[in-house]
Amino acid sequence: MEIFDVKQFWALKWEKIIANIRHDYELLYASIHRETIAYYEKKMKEVQAEVEQAKVDQTKYYQEVEINKLEIIQQAFQSEYEEMQQIYAYEKENLIKLEATYCKWMNLISHP
Repeated sequence: MEIFDVKQFWALKWEKIIANIRHDYELLYASIHRETIAYYEKKMKEVQAEVEQAKVDQTKYYQEVEINKLEIIQQAFQSEYEEMQQIYAYEKENLIKLEATYCKWMNLISHP
């Protein structure tokens, strides 16, 4: 006769559930991260190209004030990009803490 270990059953179930949630989160997080990085890199290149073009064509089309505005926009994008990187680093740190807490919790359940 085989004895059914309820505690072990639920521990395994929770592990699978959390693994699936984590996998989905990692996919979503990676997608958002790639899209955000691509967006900021594209915008930075566009603004940089405008700044460079403005410097080249300064005598024809742009005044110095307009070049300064473009440089301010470029700095703002750079600042936003760095802020997003900090947010991602913070979220990654929280994920690591959450995993550590989960491991402790699973050890308590598995080994009372």
